[in-house]
Amino acid sequence: MALLGIENSLDDFRRIMEQAEDADRAFRRFQDLQDSVGQSAAEFRTAKETLEGILKSLRSQLDRFLAGQYDQKNLKNETAFQKWKQSHEPFHWFVEFYGIMNGGGVDVIVGNPPYVEYKDVKLTYRIKGFETELCGDLYGYTMERAYRISSTGQWLGMIVPISIFGLDGFSSLQSLTRSCFSNVWCSFYSNRPSQLFDGAQKRLTILIGERGVAESTFFTSRYHRWLKSEFDTLFKGQLEYGCNSSPFRIFSSSLEKIGSDIQTKCLEKITARSSALEIDLQKRSDYPVYYTRKFGYFLAFLDTPPKVRSIQTGAKLLPTELKEFWFSSPKAQAAAIGALSSSCFFWFWNVLSDCRNLNRRDLTAFPWAASKMDTESLTKLSKAGGLYLKKLRTTSHEMEKSGLFLETFEYRKSKVQLDEIDTILASHYGFTPEELDFIINYDIKYRMGLGGGSAEEDDEP
Repeated sequence: MALLGIENSLDDFRRIMEQAEDADRAFRRFQDLQDSVGQSAAEFRTAKETLEGILKSLRSQLDRFLAGQYDQKNLKNETAFQKWKQSHEPFHWFVEFYGIMNGGGVDVIVGNPPYVEYKDVKLTYRIKGFETELCGDLYGYTMERAYRISSTGQWLGMIVPISIFGLDGFSSLQSLTRSCFSNVWCSFYSNRPSQLFDGAQKRLTILIGERGVAESTFFTSRYHRWLKSEFDTLFKGQLEYGCNSSPFRIFSSSLEKIGSDIQTKCLEKITARSSALEIDLQKRSDYPVYYTRKFGYFLAFLDTPPKVRSIQTGAKLLPTELKEFWFSSPKAQAAAIGALSSSCFFWFWNVLSDCRNLNRRDLTAFPWAASKMDTESLTKLSKAGGLYLKKLRTTSHEMEKSGLFLETFEYRKSKVQLDEIDTILASHYGFTPEELDFIINYDIKYRMGLGGGSAEEDDEP
C-alpha cells in the first residue's frame, strides 16, 4: 500500500483494504456482465454505478490520508483540504486505473519525463515516500513511479539525462532500476555537435527495461556523437549494443558506455592495472598539475594556470573552477600531464563519467601511475608530455569574453604529440595495433572538425 501514500493508523489501513476488497468484488461483477451474454442494460448500469461509487469513496479517503501525510494542518477544515488538493492534484493509480493495477500493472510504459531539479519546485510542491528523493530531480521520481506501476515481464522505455548511470547522487535510482529489471538496454547520446532534441542541450540515455525479479543483465552502447545531417542513420546504422558482463566495474554508480568488442577489450586491459593515478598524488609539492571543469573535445591539463586578466583593469585573475593536484617530481608531473591529456584518458573519461563535468574521482581512478611504469617508458612519456605542452603553448592566444582576456589553446593542433603519448600508453597497457588505432581515432571526426564536423573553436580553459 506504499504506492498509495498511506502511512496512517492500522484502523485506517484496514478500512482502506476493506474498501479495496469491495472494489475488487464490484469490478469482477462488472467484468462478468461485460463478458456474459443476455444481461440486461439495467444490470450493467447498476454494476457500473456501484463500482464507480466505491472508487469515488476510496478516492476521497485516499485524498484525505495523503493530505494528512503531508501536513495535518491540511485537514483542519474543508478550506485547507481543498487548497491542498488544488495545489497538489492527488492522483491514485489504484483508483483511477483499478482494473489495470488490480491485474498486476501496466504492460508497456514509454516516457520522456521532466528534467527539472526538485529544488526548483519544492516551494510549491513536495513529494512523499519516494526512495529516490535524494536524486534531487523530477525525472528520478517519475521513473520510480513508472517502475512501481509496471507489470512483471513487461516493458518500459524512458529518455532521461545521462546522470542516471553516471553520478553518485543517483545511486538510489540506480539500485532501484537494478532491482526492478531483469534485462536493461542503455544507449547514450551526446549534446554536441548535435542533440536528440533540437535546442535541448542535454546528454541523454535511452533506457529500455524488461520488468523482472532476476539479477539485471545490462546491454550498453557507446557514447554517440553525430552531425545533424547524420541523424537519420543514428539509430538504423550506428546504434549497436554489447552485453556488459561486468557492469559498474570501477565506480558503483557509473555504467560503462561501451558497445563493441574492441571497447570492451581496451577497458579490460586498462582496468587490469591495479594501480591508479591516486597513489602518486602528494599533499602538496613544487610540481602541480592544473585543470578546470570546463572543456570541449579535449581535456586541459597544464603545469601553470591559464592566464586570465580583466579587460578593464588589467588585473591578473585565476580561471573559474581551477583545480590542482601535485606530484613528487618534474618527470612524474610531465608524464601525468601527458597521460591525462591523451585520447586514451579522454575515451576512458567518456566511458565512465556523466560527460559533462571533469570530477576528481574520474582522474584519481584512472588506472595509470607514474611510479608503476618501467623507467624507460616513464622517461618517454615524460618527454612526450613536455613536447605536448611546448606545442600547446605555441598555439595559445588571447580571447575576449565576459570582460576578460582569456589564454586559449588550439588543442587540435597538438594531435600529433597526443598520438605519440597514446602510442606509449598503448605499449604500457598491451594494446594491439587495432586497439591503438581505435584510441587514436576515437571520435576524431568531431574532435578534429573533419568531414564537415564542427569541432568547437578554441577550447576555453
